Amino acid sequence: MSAHSLSTREEREFEAYVRALLTTGKEEQILKNLSELEVPSPYRVRVKVVYSPSSPISVLNQLTQSQRLERLSQEATTYVHRVEVGTREVKKFQVPFVATHFTGDNIGKTVNAIIAVCKRSQWTALRRFIRHQYPDIVPILLSQAELIQGAKSLKQITGHAVDEVESR
Repeated sequence: MSAHSLSTREEREFEAYVRALLTTGKEEQILKNLSELEVPSPYRVRVKVVYSPSSPISVLNQLTQSQRLERLSQEATTYVHRVEVGTREVKKFQVPFVATHFTGDNIGKTVNAIIAVCKRSQWTALRRFIRHQYPDIVPILLSQAELIQGAKSLKQITGHAVDEVESR
């Protein structure tokens, strides 16, 4: 991370680079590229875990019929959310993101991670969009560690078996 602020041009270039990363290759390659990405301030890699009775990805695919969400790649589950903020001065921006399944069979297709590299205002807009998809998509507010501890506590309190939960 660099100590200096990015110029408007550098921000545009970085956002174009992130968008290009999300449109190139399959999901595994995109996640690898994101894990190796040096993210300058004020950008951050941001993750939101979501649930859907069917699949959050299938809900997102249905939402691409709207003007606010576009599928970026046919090879990977990457999207861009179009945002307009403000009434007097309308500010338009786009938030590219990837929706991905978790590895392993314990969770299945009903829980996904939404990963974006963006500024706080962009992340706030994307989270708001996700929140407005309730009950089709439900943000999970607990961290993985809290979920695992809760399942273990429930097993101790009730004496009933809880599906195998492994911490990784």
